[in-house]
Amino acid sequence: MLKGLARDRSLLTALALMRQHVGRAFQITMPIFSPPVFCGPAASRQILVDERHKLLWRNESDPVVDLLRQGVLIVDGDLHDELRSYMEPLLVRRSVLPHIPAFWNYTDQVTQSWADGETRNMLVEMRKVALLILMGTLFDVDFSQDMQRLWHCVLSLLEYISPPVDPMARHAAPEIRASHPADG
Repeated sequence: MLKGLARDRSLLTALALMRQHVGRAFQITMPIFSPPVFCGPAASRQILVDERHKLLWRNESDPVVDLLRQGVLIVDGDLHDELRSYMEPLLVRRSVLPHIPAFWNYTDQVTQSWADGETRNMLVEMRKVALLILMGTLFDVDFSQDMQRLWHCVLSLLEYISPPVDPMARHAAPEIRASHPADG
């Protein structure tokens, strides 16, 4: 397993190897956090539907709890269900479909700055797309004008609240080499 991880330096390779050799459920022990990993649709249904009330999401040592104190991301039980019910109408298919053109426009906006042959950190790039989509579709705010000016603040916030993506490198993420679709 370690050979594959060292060779590819990819968390996805490590997860695939752990799934193959350890099984469908395992925990990754790391210095900052130790996430449990469950693979497959049956495990997803168990966690998200059938036995979700048996799982607690709030972790008092999590920086998000300290930052937000209370909210749908960090509460459990009936309060979580109540807060989630306020969001539910925005997340159903009929509410999302009208926003798909905006999803494409924001994605195009971010990718237009990519140059052929340039390598990009996909975690950073997709966070830009996600932020533009969130601000534009949920709050009707065009954040693109403020993106460059405030991006370092967004990254600082994410650094504070997010666990490391890759245990081998704090900011490692899949990188791609940009090319035009016609280039294949």
